[in-house]
Amino acid sequence: MQNKKKLYPINQSPFFRLRSRRRLARLLYINLPFLEQLAKDTAAYHEWDDLDEDSGKVRHIENPQPRLKKVQGRITKLLGTIEPPDFLFCPAKRRSFVSNAKRHIGSKVVFTIDIKKYFQSSRPQRVFHFFRTCMECSPDVAAVLTKLSTFKGHLPTGSPLSPLMSFYAHWDMWCRIATVVKTENCTLTVYMDDLTVSGQRISGQLIWAIKKIIHGTGLRYHKEKYYAGRFSVITGIIVREEKLSLPNAKHRKAYLIRREYLDTADVNHRNLLGQKLEGTRSLARQIENANKT
Repeated sequence: MQNKKKLYPINQSPFFRLRSRRRLARLLYINLPFLEQLAKDTAAYHEWDDLDEDSGKVRHIENPQPRLKKVQGRITKLLGTIEPPDFLFCPAKRRSFVSNAKRHIGSKVVFTIDIKKYFQSSRPQRVFHFFRTCMECSPDVAAVLTKLSTFKGHLPTGSPLSPLMSFYAHWDMWCRIATVVKTENCTLTVYMDDLTVSGQRISGQLIWAIKKIIHGTGLRYHKEKYYAGRFSVITGIIVREEKLSLPNAKHRKAYLIRREYLDTADVNHRNLLGQKLEGTRSLARQIENANKT
C-alpha cells in the first residue's frame, strides 16, 4: 500500500515568500522566457459552448492549450500539498460529496447556500491578493501567477487549476466564515461553491453574518435552503438523523435507465447506459460504506 503524500501548512508551500520569477520558472519545470511567453499569450485558450444533457443548461468552456494546461496542472499540484482546512471537502484529496454530507449527520437544522457563478466571479484581483498577501510573493511573481491562472478577467472553466484556485482566491473569506460558524458552535463544510452549515440551532444572525462576508468579498449567493426536521439534502445526498441515503430521484433515474438498457439493441448505447448504471451503483456503495463507518 502506497504511503499518503505528506501535506504542509500554508507557510511551507513552495510558493510562500517566492520572490524571483526565475525561481518560479524552475518550480514549474520551465525556463524564464517560456514563463513570460505563457503569461503574455492571448490565444492560449479554446472556447466553446457545451450542453449538459442532465440539466439542459449550456456551459461556456474555456479550455487552455496543452502547454498552458500542463503548467496550470503543476501549479495545482503544488497548491495541493497545502493541508486543507477541515471544512473543505472539494477540492480536497481523499474527501468527497458523500463525506461532506456525512459531516452533518445528527444535526437538527441545516442551512445551505451556493456561490453564484463562482469561477466567473473569481477575479484576477483576488488571485493576486492570495499570492501577494497570503503567500507573501513579490509583486512580479504574484502578477505572473495571476496571469497564468486567469482568462478574460476570471478563472477559466476548463482549467485544471480553477477548482483549487477558486478556494484560495477567497481564502480570507472562507476563514472568516469558518470563524463565525465555530463561534456559534455549528458545523461548516464547503464543497466547491456549495456552503453548508448545521447544528442544534442556527441563528438568523449567523446566516446574515455569512451573507455579509460573501457579499463583502464581491461574490453573490443564491439557492438558499433551510432544513429543520427529519432530513436535509446536502450535495445531492439525503441526510437523515442517523444515516445517509440516495435520493428518490436517483432511484427513479436508475430504474428508467435499466428499462431503457433492456429495450435497446444498439450496442454503443447499451454501453453508455451501462456506464450510467454503474455510476449510480458506485454512489450507492459509497453511501453504504459511509453509513458503516
